Amino acid sequence: MDIRNATTRQFVGPNRFIDKKLASNKIIKYICVMTNTIMIDLNTDRDPMILFSKPMEHEPPTNKEEMGKMIVEDIAFVSEALTVLIKRADENGYATKEALIEAATKTLNSLNETNG
Repeated sequence: MDIRNATTRQFVGPNRFIDKKLASNKIIKYICVMTNTIMIDLNTDRDPMILFSKPMEHEPPTNKEEMGKMIVEDIAFVSEALTVLIKRADENGYATKEALIEAATKTLNSLNETNG
């Protein structure tokens, strides 16, 4: 890989990221705006319990690579949204960010558990 054309992405806030492009040993930063919509529908009386959807105007992926890219971008988007929700809950005194982060981390860590 030619390092002079490498790009890294760093999320810097809700729906904002910086693409850092390395060119001739200089870092060039591009601040970009990301727009994404994902709807999450939770109903414990239904199987599947959680449904994910996109608005009708969103072009669905046409192949496995596009699907993978969309899923990774949606995970980043949901992570950013969760960060904003935790911050707002903490700022407004609804819960502490420490408790919310601990609960979210516990839920995420459950992915590492095996169901024997």
